[in-house]
Amino acid sequence: FLIEKLKKKKILIFFIYILNHCISMLEQHKNFMKLHEEDQFNLEYMNMLSHHEFGKNHKPICLENFKSVNLPNDINYWLDYWIMVYQNLLNYVDNKDIIFLSYESLAEHPNKIIQKILKNLNIITSIHKTDIKMMKKKRNDYMQINKNTLSKANNLYEKIKLREIKI
Repeated sequence: FLIEKLKKKKILIFFIYILNHCISMLEQHKNFMKLHEEDQFNLEYMNMLSHHEFGKNHKPICLENFKSVNLPNDINYWLDYWIMVYQNLLNYVDNKDIIFLSYESLAEHPNKIIQKILKNLNIITSIHKTDIKMMKKKRNDYMQINKNTLSKANNLYEKIKLREIKI
């Protein structure tokens, strides 16, 4: 929608290592489930705002009639969801207005990446120093991760990494 409607645009699609992202989404879902159980107003408020990302009112963004055999309280649901979203985003990799950037690259080379993005946006600025701390990988050893789904997600992640902004 944005690609079609906005004339002058650059869209930055930020991505992070799959399991870190999926574990974070699962944790947010659990946080919102607890919050919605304890506070009916919060649930009503999120519904009013159309925030359905997590919790009792979770509704997936259906880009391809998303279906998962797993429930949202299972890490494999969020792996399926991650695959669906990023597979759809890959449909736009040849669009020069779309920029992919991984958290890991940004954390490893923050100044070079920021300068590259600014150059890509035709923003001229003096060089500045930025400190971005690399977050620790989240533990996933307590989860029953579907190996086939994880393999599919890893293959997709590698395709996205190939399309990432180069420094």
